[in-house]
Amino acid sequence: MPRSHRPATPAFRELAGGLAALVLVVVLVAGLPVLLWRMVGWPLPHAVPSLAELREAVLHKTISDQVVVNGLAVLTWLAWAQFTACLLVEATAALQGHLARHVPLAAWGTQALAARLVGAVLLLAPLTTPARPAVAAPVVVEATAARLFEPNIPAHPDAGRPAASEVRHVVQPKETLWGIAERHFGDGRRWPTIFERNKDQPQPDGRRLTNPNRIHPGWILALPRDVAPPAAGNGDRQQAPPAAAPQPPTPHQPAPPAPPAPSTTEPEPGAQPGRPSHAHHRQSVRLPSGALVGIALATALGAALTLAWLHRRRAYRPSPPAPGMRETDPLLTPAMRRIYHAARQPDDEAAEDHDSPGAPIPITRSRNRTQPARPAPPSHLRTVVVGIRDGQQVPLDLAATSPLGITGPGAHAAVRALVAATVATEHGDAAQVLLAGQDLAAELLPEVPSLPGLTLLPDLPTALARLEVELVHRTRLLDSDDTPDVATFAAAHPAEPLPLLLLVTPPAPPPLQQRLAAVTTLGRRLGIGVVTLGAAPDGPTVEVAADGHVDATDPPAALPELDGAWLFTLPADEVRQVLAVVATASGTTPPPEPTDSVQPAGEPSAQVTTMLELAGREPEQRPVSVRLLGPLRLDALGVEVKSGLRTKARELLAFLVLHPAGATTDQIVDALWPDVDPQRGVQRFRTTLGNLRSTLKLVIAQPDATAVEWTGSHYRIQADLFDCDTWRLQAALDQAAHQPDPAAQIAALEQAVACYAGDLLEGDGALWAEPPRQDLRRRAIDALVRLAELHQHADSLEAALHALERAIALDPYAEDLSRRAMRLYARLGRPDGVRRTLRHLENRLEELDVDPDPATIKLADELLAQAGHNSTTGP
Repeated sequence: MPRSHRPATPAFRELAGGLAALVLVVVLVAGLPVLLWRMVGWPLPHAVPSLAELREAVLHKTISDQVVVNGLAVLTWLAWAQFTACLLVEATAALQGHLARHVPLAAWGTQALAARLVGAVLLLAPLTTPARPAVAAPVVVEATAARLFEPNIPAHPDAGRPAASEVRHVVQPKETLWGIAERHFGDGRRWPTIFERNKDQPQPDGRRLTNPNRIHPGWILALPRDVAPPAAGNGDRQQAPPAAAPQPPTPHQPAPPAPPAPSTTEPEPGAQPGRPSHAHHRQSVRLPSGALVGIALATALGAALTLAWLHRRRAYRPSPPAPGMRETDPLLTPAMRRIYHAARQPDDEAAEDHDSPGAPIPITRSRNRTQPARPAPPSHLRTVVVGIRDGQQVPLDLAATSPLGITGPGAHAAVRALVAATVATEHGDAAQVLLAGQDLAAELLPEVPSLPGLTLLPDLPTALARLEVELVHRTRLLDSDDTPDVATFAAAHPAEPLPLLLLVTPPAPPPLQQRLAAVTTLGRRLGIGVVTLGAAPDGPTVEVAADGHVDATDPPAALPELDGAWLFTLPADEVRQVLAVVATASGTTPPPEPTDSVQPAGEPSAQVTTMLELAGREPEQRPVSVRLLGPLRLDALGVEVKSGLRTKARELLAFLVLHPAGATTDQIVDALWPDVDPQRGVQRFRTTLGNLRSTLKLVIAQPDATAVEWTGSHYRIQADLFDCDTWRLQAALDQAAHQPDPAAQIAALEQAVACYAGDLLEGDGALWAEPPRQDLRRRAIDALVRLAELHQHADSLEAALHALERAIALDPYAEDLSRRAMRLYARLGRPDGVRRTLRHLENRLEELDVDPDPATIKLADELLAQAGHNSTTGP
C-alpha cells in the first residue's frame, strides 16, 4: 500500500468502530425499552396483591405464564436502568477527564462494557481537529520534588531503560489514558497507542495494564517520543523548557526519589480494583522518607512490634486509677506506622472497596491472649530479600554471591536495609551480622541499640579471626556428617544452630585482602557471606543510585537478577526506628513507656473532658448507644443496627465517638486511611460520612438529624444522639479518683470495671485504635488493682483475690499482677494457688521466649517454703 494511504486506515477503523458503538448504544438505550413496551407492556400488577392471594398462588401453583413473563420483563427493565446509569457515569467521567466512580450494585463487566462503548463513541469527534503542535518533547519522568506520587521503581527492565524513541510518564491521581493522550499528543483519541504499547507490561506494584479504563497512580507508561509538551496551566509545577528537548534517559539516569510526605499511596496489587485478590500482595512498602522496604521485612517488623507491646505489658506496674486516654506510642513512629499498617493490611484498596477487613498479620488475638503465631524456626537463613524487580521480590544468597560490593550514592541506605532485613527475621538465631569497625557502625547504624543478631567488632582483623574460627568449626561438622553445605546440614540437624554469618566491612586494606578472599572462598558453602561497602575486588560490585536503582553491576553478567532492580533502602533515622522495635521485641531493651507530650501530666485531654461532660447527661434521652469496649456494637432505639452501615462508616463512628470534642479532616483521614494520598482519602471520607449520616437518620427515624456536625474546622458527633460505654468508664474512673470514702471508691471502681467488657474495638485491626486500646486496658487493670487493695485493707482477702484474678485475665503477661496474687494466695494458706499462678505466668511468658523475672521466682519459692514450714510446725 502506498505510504500516502496508510494514515487513512486508523481513521477509518476509528470511524467504523465509533459508528458501530453508537448504533449499539442507541439499540440498547432506546430500542430495548420500545421492544419491551410493545411486547409486554406494563409488567407490574395494577393493584398490590394481598398476603392471602400470594399464599394461594404459591401453595396451589396458580402462577400463570404471563406472571413469569412480567417478572422477566421487570428484571430486564432493572438491567436496562443499571446499564443506562453506567453509560451516564462513564460518559460524564470521560468528558470531564477523570476516572469514573463505580456505579452501586453494577457488575464490573457491565460498567466496563459501558466504558468501552463510550470511548468508541467519543472517537466520532471530528477527525480533522488539528492536533496541538509538538514544540518539544516532555521531561522523561514528569514529576517534581513536590509531587506525592513519584515512584522509584520502573515498571520493567525496559522501563528503566526506555528506547530512544520513547519517554516515560508517571500516572498521577485521577488520570485517564484519554487525558494522557490529549495532554501529550494533543489528541485524546490516540489513547489506544498508549494502551497497546503498555498492555500486559508489569508495573511497580506487580499489576499489569489489562483494562484501558483502570490505571493507577504510580504506574509508569512508555510513550512515543513524538509527543507534544504538557499544556500551560495543567497543574504541573515544573515543565520542560520549550526551546530544547531533553535527551533520552540512560541506565545511569534513574527517576529522582520521591520527597518526604505525610501520607503517600503505594498502589495495591490485585486482579482488578475493587476485587479482593488473595493470590497477589504488594511486595514493597514506601516509607514517609521515600525509602523502600520489602513486605517480608514489614511482616517481620509487624510481629516484632506486637512482641514489643507484650514485653511492655509484662513490665507494667499499676498506678492509681484516673480518667484519660493516650493516643500515641513511642514505638509507632511514622515509619513504623506505615510498616505495621502494610503488614496488617496488605490489600487495603480491595478491602476498602468491598467493605471487608484486611488480612491481619499472623497474630491470634482474643480478650485474654495476644500471641504471635510462630512457625517452626529454621536454624539457618539461606536467602535475604534485597530488592524488587518487575514487581517481584529479589532474594539473594549472600554466602553464594560473597563477596558482594555495594557502591554509589545509595550504598549506605541499601546496606542498612540489608542489615535490617537480616536481623529482623522472625527467628533471631537464624542470622548474625558482624560489623567491622566503630567508624562503620557509626556511619551505618548511629545510635542503634544492641541486638542479639548484631555484633560490633573493633576492626576487620578481629572480625576475620572470628570467622576463621567459625570456618574450622563448620568444616568439621560438615565433614563428620558427610554433608555438602550448611543448608543441607541445618535441614538434617535443626537442633544444631548454624546461622548465616554476614560480615559487613569497608574495603579491606592490601595486607588483609588475601585473608578476606580466603574467608569468602571457603565460606560460600558454610553459610558465611561478606558485604563490602565499596568495590569488591574478588566478587561482583553493584552500583546503587540514591533512590535505590541498580545502575550497573561489575561484571555485568555476575548478578542478572539485579539487572534493572531496585534495592530496598533505609535512611539512618528510619533504620534506628526499625531496629529499636527489633531490640524491644527481643527483650534486650526495656520497652519505652507511652507519654503524652501535648497534655500535661495529671490533666485530662479535651477529648476526655468532653467524655466526662457527656457521661453526666441522661442516657435515656439518647437514641443511639455505641459500645466500643469489646466488639463494636451499635444500637438505635434499643435495636442493634446490623445492616446499612459500611465497615468504614462503623470505624468512622467509633473514631468520632472516641473523639467527641471533634477532629479535623486531616486527623480523620490520617487515622482511617493512613496509606492513601490525601486527596483520595478526603474523597473516601466524604463517601463514608455520607453513608454514616444517611443510615443514622434512617435508623433513628429523625430525618432532620445531623449525626455528625461540621463546626468550621472540626467534625464531631451530635452529642444529644449518642451514648457510649467509654464515656461511662471515664466518668467512673474520675469519680473514683475524687472519692475519699473507701466504700464510695469501691462502688465507683466496680462501675468502671463493669463498663470494661473487653478491649477497645476487640477484633478490629484499626491501627489508630491500638494506643488507646492498650491505655484503656491499663486503666481497667489499675481500677481492679485498686479495688483489690481496698478489699485487702478491709480484710476481705477473697474479694481482693477475685479482683486480682480478673486483672490477670485482662493481662496475663503482667508479672506484677501475678506477684500480688501469689502473696494473697499465701496469706489465705493456699500454696496450690501460688504454684498455679506461677505456672500460668510461665506459660504466657514462654510465648515471648523469656522466663519470669528472678524476683518473681524468688518470691514464689519464699512463699512456698513459708507455707511448708507452717504446715510442719502447725498443730
